[in-house]
Amino acid sequence: MTCTARLGADAEQRFTASGESVVSFNGAVDSGFGDKKVTTWIKFILWGKRGSGVFPFLNKGGKVICTGELTNRKWVDKDGQDRYSLELNVNALDLDSKKSEEPDYPARSEKQSSVKSGDLGNDDFGIPF
Repeated sequence: MTCTARLGADAEQRFTASGESVVSFNGAVDSGFGDKKVTTWIKFILWGKRGSGVFPFLNKGGKVICTGELTNRKWVDKDGQDRYSLELNVNALDLDSKKSEEPDYPARSEKQSSVKSGDLGNDDFGIPF
């Protein structure tokens, strides 16, 4: 599964008894639009060097694009009730550094957007368009 998520808090790093790094964070994944928009919280888990390398950059409010295996883990709370947690064991992660104010398309440069009618057909290749 591949998804884009916003971190709800800074990531946490722990270590197994053998010294292997385990980085985890909760992320909000949106689906739908407008009044049909639904937010699902998923726990993301990165093992080993993959997690250690990106850990310093996983901060609250940041956006990530993750690919991995989605599981629905069952656990029992302190009152003995069965609970479930969506978890993504991350195989690949990209930091989404694009600011939310930026459009999804590249801005046109002045050179691209201002073509004079006299310039059409006068290129070095002899192509009239």
